[in-house]
Amino acid sequence: PLDRFDPVLNNNTWEQISLAAQKGVAENVWRVGDTKEITLSGSVGGVNLSGTYLCYILGFNHNAALEGDNRIHFQLARSTAGKELCFYRYQLSSAFGTAGGWEKCSLRNTLLGTDPANCAGTILGTFPAELLAVLRPAQKYSDNGSGDLGSVSATTDYLWIPAEKEVFGTVTEGTAGQGSRQAQYAYYAAGGSKIRYAQNDTRNTEREWWLRSRADAFTFCYVDDTGNIMSEVPSEEYGVA
Repeated sequence: PLDRFDPVLNNNTWEQISLAAQKGVAENVWRVGDTKEITLSGSVGGVNLSGTYLCYILGFNHNAALEGDNRIHFQLARSTAGKELCFYRYQLSSAFGTAGGWEKCSLRNTLLGTDPANCAGTILGTFPAELLAVLRPAQKYSDNGSGDLGSVSATTDYLWIPAEKEVFGTVTEGTAGQGSRQAQYAYYAAGGSKIRYAQNDTRNTEREWWLRSRADAFTFCYVDDTGNIMSEVPSEEYGVA
């Protein structure tokens, strides 16, 4: 029954939120954009992530036929004062070029983490144990080709960065084919902000943040400091959100 869940998202435990998602009733209780506090603990890649942030709902049952049903997709992070943040700054990959795409990049495999049961030293490993215990994966589609551009395949991800289409609704900078297996998040379709600030920002300086979409054989997409789509070599250091 719906009365098991508080209509204020932050008043529920992660276990309750997961249960509502699995029962298929979450979107009847909460709304896209609702927030839940999360306290991270630790540093990853030389970046101190410790602190209390807000994560917010991007969508319910997003692209469910391909990515998995009865799920809530969240994004990190927002400050408790309401400022949109990214964890700054990280390379997407230290390798030359984009072969292997999102699937093989060091941001996914070394920094974000791919397994809640084995995530020490990753951003996933800074999450509270209560959340790690109930995380469920999604099948995220990206251009992961080793050589040929536009070779779209799925990865099983517990923590990921968005693709161009998931944010902007179209593919203009990324390689052809990616958009056919992706959908725009409801949060961004409703006009959610694309501007980000570093997690430790004190000067109101807008920052660039990575997307997982390959743009060509040498660059990946990112969101620039004005909220527009651009591309850059993966060794550049931008934010993660």
